[in-house]
Formats: sequence, structure tokens, C-alpha cells
Amino acid sequence: NGMNIETEAGLPVSAPWEVENLTTGEKSTVEAAGSFFDIPKGTYKYSATFISSSERSLRITASGKRTFTVYLNGEEVFKREYKGYVPAYHREYDWFRVHALRGANLVEVVFNDEPEGEFFFCFAEDTRLPNMVDSMERM
Repeated sequence: NGMNIETEAGLPVSAPWEVENLTTGEKSTVEAAGSFFDIPKGTYKYSATFISSSERSLRITASGKRTFTVYLNGEEVFKREYKGYVPAYHREYDWFRVHALRGANLVEVVFNDEPEGEFFFCFAEDTRLPNMVDSMERM
């Protein structure tokens, strides 16, 4: 049919997230393998830097069993309250367009004081059929 299709099945890799307990001020680093990881009970801020090879539009989504707010480069992208959660890439329908700068970009996620729960985070190319980006380092 003349259509070229390119796929990549990269395995999830570790992404470092700086973690700050907003109650105690304690800080640590978590190496999160892939897009799914657990957030402990309490109020936290998770921060990660990704490198974009160019200034461009991306899509971002996140979900989980916690209430949280996502920021990119200091600007609020969206808030999400826990109302049910199915941990799967293809079931995330709320994708938000964001503007990534060339070079370093800071993602911050602030979690409300709630019980431990799983968290899902993902970037995608801003195209009609987006490729999921499984590593912040590959941008």
C-alpha cells in the first residue's frame, strides 16, 4: 500500500526522580523503572529533568491512585483527582499538549497527603499517531 510504518519497542529504562517530602523536608532520589511506580503515603514533590533535542510540542499524561498536580518548567499543566485507575498506556485518554524547550526541561508532580498508590507518567510525540516516549533521556 506504499505506507511506511516504523515502530520501536524499547524496554523501559530507569529515570531518576528527585523526591521531596513536603512535610518533613527530607529529600532523596528514586530510580523509577519505566512509567509506573509507587508513591508512598504523605505529601510529596517528585521532580525530573528531561532533555529535548529541539524546541517542540509534546503530549503528556499521568494517572494513578493519588491526587496530584503536574508542572512543566514551572507552569501548571493539569490537576488530577483519583476517581479510578487502570494502569495501561492505551487507556489514558487525557493527553495534554505542552511546549518543551530545547535542552533541559523540568517536570514536577506534587502529590496530596493520601495513602500509598501507584503512579503512571508518560510523554508522547505530538502527532496523530504518537510514539510513546519511554525514557526522559531519549527526548
